[in-house]
Order: sequence, then C-alpha cells, then structure tokens
Amino acid sequence: MKFLFCGGQDCPEWLGAEIATIAKVSSVRIRLLAKKIVQLYVEGKGAGPEVAKAAEKVRSGGQDMSNGDVGAIFAVLHHVITSAAKFDVEGTTLSLELQQLGLPRELSDALVRPYSEARAELRDAEWRNTLRFPPLTVEKRGDQTDLSPEVASRDAQGKEFVVLDLGHGRQGGADREKAVVSYAKLELLVHELRKAQSSLQDIV
Repeated sequence: MKFLFCGGQDCPEWLGAEIATIAKVSSVRIRLLAKKIVQLYVEGKGAGPEVAKAAEKVRSGGQDMSNGDVGAIFAVLHHVITSAAKFDVEGTTLSLELQQLGLPRELSDALVRPYSEARAELRDAEWRNTLRFPPLTVEKRGDQTDLSPEVASRDAQGKEFVVLDLGHGRQGGADREKAVVSYAKLELLVHELRKAQSSLQDIV
C-alpha cells in the first residue's frame, strides 16, 4: 500500500512494526511527544537528549516501557511528522493513513493535531533543512600559500583569489572543507546558485 506521507511509496517496514508499541501509549502522551518533536524540528534542534525526558513522561503516565521502546516511539513520531511535512500532507489525510497502518483513531488524531497546528512552520523548517546552503566564510587572498601546484599554475597565477570555507553535514555540521577559486569563478558560482534557488522556489 502506498502512502502520501511516505512520498507515494510503501511505508518503511521498521515503522509499521512499531505501531503496536505506539498503541500502548495514551493519546495524551502521544500528543505531548508529537508537540515536542514539532517544536524541536521547527527550532532546528536535535532530538537525542529529549528521548530520556520522553521516557520519564511516558512512565509517569503509567506505561512501563524500556528506553528502547520509548526511543522507537520517538523515532516513529519524528519520522511521520517530518516526512509528512516534507511532502506537505494534510492533517486529515495523515490521520487516515496512520489508521490504515493500524494505529487507533484516537492516537492518530493525537499525533496529527500538533502537526496540523504547526504545518506552515514545519514546511518552512523542512525547506531550510533541505535546501539551505551550508555556512561558509570567504577569505580574500593575494598569494599562493597552501595552493596545490596545479591550482597555482592554472587558476591563480598572478591573480587574486578567494578561499571558500564550507561546512557540510546537517545544517552545516562540524566537518569543513576549503575550496580555492578566482573571483570570476566565484561570481559564476553565485549566479548559478541563485538560478537554482529560484527554480526550486518555483517548484515548491
């Protein structure tokens, strides 16, 4: 069976397998967890530290679950919410699809409510996380220090150039790479990136 929140594809097997685990949690707890996931995603924060807090909230509601079960629930809710935001699925449609996977209607509605209330913000966050160019710094250079012989002889001989310090990974990440380009190539790169951004905005 195909699901819109999965981009018109089959639901991942691991997600379907955890539906029974989610069904053990009360609708109030599901709504609170979903609301927290929405908040974290909109603010661009990681969900890791919140799993332990989520476990305590679930247990305080009378559910005796391991950290592994709570982590699985958190992972499923996070995937459902962020994937639905990615494909801009309406709340009513998402609730019906979750019920088709075997999640009781009361729990489906509890999960979907925070999603529907913050749908616009989630879509903006998905846009930022998917299309945002990693942070970079530009260093103006007029010498050939640290240049490879190939770059020095072919691109930068007798010219000023710039060093692009690029971050990559989720939202820029901690890993960084440097690229050396001439001003002409930098202008061309900026021009092409602006064209690509304009095209993507038209599509989305």
